[in-house]
Formats: sequence, C-alpha cells, structure tokens
Amino acid sequence: SVLKGSHCNFALKGIMDGEDMNVWSSQGECKGAYMMIEFSSMFMVNKIDYKSKKSSSERNKVIEILFSNGFSESFAIKNTLDIIELKLKSPQITKSITIKIKEVYTCNNNGFALKVHGMAVSSLNSMSSISTSIMNMFGSK
Repeated sequence: SVLKGSHCNFALKGIMDGEDMNVWSSQGECKGAYMMIEFSSMFMVNKIDYKSKKSSSERNKVIEILFSNGFSESFAIKNTLDIIELKLKSPQITKSITIKIKEVYTCNNNGFALKVHGMAVSSLNSMSSISTSIMNMFGSK
C-alpha cells in the first residue's frame, strides 16, 4: 500500500499500544487532519480496529472514514486506550480510505493506530469463479 501523511507507516504496523512509534500523528493540525491509505488493488473493508494515542491530550473524539467509492461513515471515539472496533454499516469495496479527524478532546499532535480488516477483491473474484465452477460441475437449481 502507498501511504500519505506524517509517519503513516507507524499507524499500520499492527502494534496497537498507543505509543508514539506505533501511531500516526498529525502535526498539530487536530480537527481536519487526515491520513490516506491507498491499497495496491481494490480491497473489501469489513471493519477497522482503532487505537488512540497513549497521551490523553492527543486523542480524537470523532473521526470520519471516507472510501474512494463515495461512501463515508463517522464514528464517535471514546477517550480510552482500549482498542475500538469500528463496524461499518456494510463492507466497502474501495481503492483507498481516508481517515479524517472531525473533533478532538484536546488539540495537540492527535493521531491513532489502525488495523484494516478485509481482503483483496481479486480474492473475491477467485472465490466466485470457484463457486461458479462447482455449480457448473454439479448443476444448480
């Protein structure tokens, strides 16, 4: 994936401890700051795990996730160090996602860590082809 923003690769390392070396941080922008993730191919996103920064003065209150397919969804974020599961209304097939800070508890170098769950759309196409082949072999009613 191609990442854009300040230390975006930190946010996607899969280490969800809130430490500065494992999160993306805005550079003091707070509300309106964003991180964009571009996938190498179309990707179906099922859910996203979200982790706030360790410092309570750098946590977000509301974020918006925008998908390249035009869908967007906002999430209220609790002021906690717990991992928060962001359940989408429905899975989204997209080339990129943008995570935008809409509200903050306190403005500083706000940020987060993420785990994006899903699969490449090519995997879905392969599964669909296998399913169709099986149906053709055995027939369908």
